[in-house]
Amino acid sequence: MNKNHSEIYVYVSYNSTIVNAPFILFAERCGYRVLTCETEVVYACKSKGIAVLLAPENPIKFKKFLRKISVPLFVLAGDQYHGRYNYIARNYNSIFVQGVSWNSKEFFERAALLKDNFIYLFIYKFIGLTVTLFNTEKNPYNCSIKGLLYAFKDKVIWGLRNDNYLHGGFSDLIFLQGDWEKDIYIKNLFPSSKLRVTGSIVADSILMDLDIFSKKTFNNTPSCDLLFISQPLYKYPEYQGYLNELEQVVRKCNELNIKMIIKLHPRDNIEVFERFESNKCQLIRHSKDRKNEENICLIKKAKVVMGKGSTAILIPLLIGKPVIFLDIKESPIVHFKYYIQLKFLLKDIVDFEDMYANASSSDNELKIKDHQNKILAKHGFYDGKNWQRIKNEISIFQNKLT
Repeated sequence: MNKNHSEIYVYVSYNSTIVNAPFILFAERCGYRVLTCETEVVYACKSKGIAVLLAPENPIKFKKFLRKISVPLFVLAGDQYHGRYNYIARNYNSIFVQGVSWNSKEFFERAALLKDNFIYLFIYKFIGLTVTLFNTEKNPYNCSIKGLLYAFKDKVIWGLRNDNYLHGGFSDLIFLQGDWEKDIYIKNLFPSSKLRVTGSIVADSILMDLDIFSKKTFNNTPSCDLLFISQPLYKYPEYQGYLNELEQVVRKCNELNIKMIIKLHPRDNIEVFERFESNKCQLIRHSKDRKNEENICLIKKAKVVMGKGSTAILIPLLIGKPVIFLDIKESPIVHFKYYIQLKFLLKDIVDFEDMYANASSSDNELKIKDHQNKILAKHGFYDGKNWQRIKNEISIFQNKLT
């Protein structure tokens, strides 16, 4: 393969402005080019002066296009389950950059123990699309005819194949958030020589948004005593107690005259939450393409924030806003409890009143900020320089290729 080491391409092609934004920012800061199949990404890159190429959607034309431009190195957001990403990682020099994942070793261990649908596991194994997670064979795809057909199509068109449940198996280097995540990869038989702990470019993006939006005043944003950051966990069998524990919190807030806002996730169905709505509990839908801005506005105007494992929890942690982690229905998605003893981990609703009082007390402000800084330090780097660490490692890797 002809490798021109003067050009690196970040492949950005998710159908989501929010997901794409950190990778576009990364390309801009590093001086890399962008390759995409999405016209929206082209417009976003051109508005920032980033060199960008629009590749054809058609798989045959896409493959020919890649051969023609002869890319020396790709930066990818994944390489496992999506055919196009998988194809690039298998056929070109590439690096995998982790976004923001809080999935702990305990989370993956529990996922490995979950029973897969036997019929679909057999079918996916037959076509060579099962993966391993902690030495357990798993089906990472949708257990439906539609999901099966989609995966099989990717198998035929892109030669889709996977070895491991975790992303990065086909990439030359894997950039991770912290030592805790590196430990997960090593326990899943990834060679340590491929792993680099640098922090996440999504964390850099959130810090930039905080710098921009925290200076603004948001007069139209409602204030509240408790902001709950929702996730669509009720859609998964292993989290069926989620709505029940949330209902307990809503009832307790009503009893204590605590004004509550539930900020819905983009994939939440508002109908599911309408039973919680009252003059003491407000529902706020997700606004398209304003995720961080909207969350920052709401978090700034809340006294206390509550959630389970949403990445939006990073925002209150970073600005020192008190966070209560909801864990009445014990769940591995409350990831931080595995790394540090959380001061505000709600495991029984009877503890809510005292916990909220302590979290919202100005007397505890400095202690809470110190504790939350320790949480962040356990997770990764939050100095805004993760992109720089990644770029430095890429330069070292490039030199080895010459």
